[in-house]
Amino acid sequence: KTFLRQILPNYYRHMKENPHSFLTHFYGMYRVEMPDLGQSIYFVIMKSVFNTEKEIHKIWDLKGSTKGRRSKRGDSVHKDLEILDEGRKLQVGSNVKGAIMDQLKKDSAFLAKMEIMDYSLLLGVHLCTGEEKSPPSSPGSVESRRNGFTRSNTPYRREMKNTVVVNCSDVV
Repeated sequence: KTFLRQILPNYYRHMKENPHSFLTHFYGMYRVEMPDLGQSIYFVIMKSVFNTEKEIHKIWDLKGSTKGRRSKRGDSVHKDLEILDEGRKLQVGSNVKGAIMDQLKKDSAFLAKMEIMDYSLLLGVHLCTGEEKSPPSSPGSVESRRNGFTRSNTPYRREMKNTVVVNCSDVV
């Protein structure tokens, strides 16, 4: 809690200047006091990592290292060695690649300035089928903002996707 509060002004500035940052987006840090137990619990609220209606079929936690970077059998999140073993390559085009690399450099410089050593990139992949023809809406589109309340990719949300109805027609 103390560390997060110490870096908050710099973190806020970085996130304001870099709206597409790959760093965790913290929305708030809270404390719940339990007088009967004589203790407090601190927790943070963060942006959903995979803000999409599409199912994420595979997830990797990438650090750019191979030392100790193999997941345990049965883990749902894979690591650097598995993506190398699979021979996966991301094809995003030169403009997107440039934007990703530029943001990673900015995020890394911020973390170095804050003396934060640990950094990983959580990568989720949706495997497209032949039935999927329309491109996803852009992040800033009206459709995207209207669907924002239902766009999360938690296991519960995936399970409930056919039963949850949210009317967002008044949201702009």
